[in-house]
Amino acid sequence: MRKFRSDISERIDIGDNLAVIVPDNLADDAYELVGTKSGMDVAHDNINMAYKRYQVIPYPRLDDSSTKDWYMVDMDRMKQDLIWIERTAPEPKTTIDFDTYIVKQAVYMDIGYGFKNWRWIYGQNVA
Repeated sequence: MRKFRSDISERIDIGDNLAVIVPDNLADDAYELVGTKSGMDVAHDNINMAYKRYQVIPYPRLDDSSTKDWYMVDMDRMKQDLIWIERTAPEPKTTIDFDTYIVKQAVYMDIGYGFKNWRWIYGQNVA
């Protein structure tokens, strides 16, 4: 993600707080990649450059479309660019029926969500 460029071809500042979002089928492999200090299935004692570099986030819904696709996320930029709007705070209401003692409850609220910028995530669609 450090080589990402903006729409005017300038480099985008990416922090070090990165996460990998993977389906459940790839979660064990991702934990192995991030948690192995050296020698990923080789005889040489080489250094694993991904050791403790990424946070692994298994997401079960990714298995519904593909078991191989994964995403890289800049967690700091994600928190800046995702928007949660709560226009109306939750308004709870309760009514009790006198004859049957049935309790009816309702909550009214008005919310919305979206994003300001997409450059905090990179998706890999594996064929």
